[in-house]
Amino acid sequence: MHNKKLLSVFIIMIMLGCGGCGGHKKYRIGDQLVKALPFADQRMRALFDVWRAASLTKAGIDTGLYAVQRKNGEEELKELKAAASRGPRELSKALKHYHYKPDPIAGKLDTITLPWVTCIKKYGDCDDSAWLCAALMPGSIYDIMEFKGRFIQGHLVFVSSGGDVFSNFKLDGNINDPRQLGKKYNKHWTHIIKVSNDIRVENVIAR
Repeated sequence: MHNKKLLSVFIIMIMLGCGGCGGHKKYRIGDQLVKALPFADQRMRALFDVWRAASLTKAGIDTGLYAVQRKNGEEELKELKAAASRGPRELSKALKHYHYKPDPIAGKLDTITLPWVTCIKKYGDCDDSAWLCAALMPGSIYDIMEFKGRFIQGHLVFVSSGGDVFSNFKLDGNINDPRQLGKKYNKHWTHIIKVSNDIRVENVIAR
């Protein structure tokens, strides 16, 4: 019963705001909230607050659903961390059995899965990949977002402290500047958002 209540809250929160497809996140936010926020930066921060709340709710549900397998997931997490300590290429090899899969309902139930749960499932979307890598090595999470009067799309990646880019569980090149992510993943990008490990907006780079 408790899980059902959490799931109901989770679904309501998601329906308020965000969804994703094709490896890229697609955001929406209620019209009244958009009209009440005069600046794009405020709108994005408000959206992330909704997404963060939904993701934390989902984390509680996952903990209950996968509790029996948690030890296995945490062991896998340790093995991946050991691979990451040997360098990004070794981590990429260790992640070869992981694959991209959108969140439920064609990506519209868009949240982050806890890293140890991703280790159990061996799949996830761009969010899950980014947060898994963030649990394995120092670096930053970036959301490459397109915003033109409304939220159109975005894609999350993890960038190691050395500039190695991980996208959808794969090593995908190296960058010197976060702005290069826009050219790499979305030529129409308008904002690149740096997100903390606890799902908060740290910095917004406008085009």
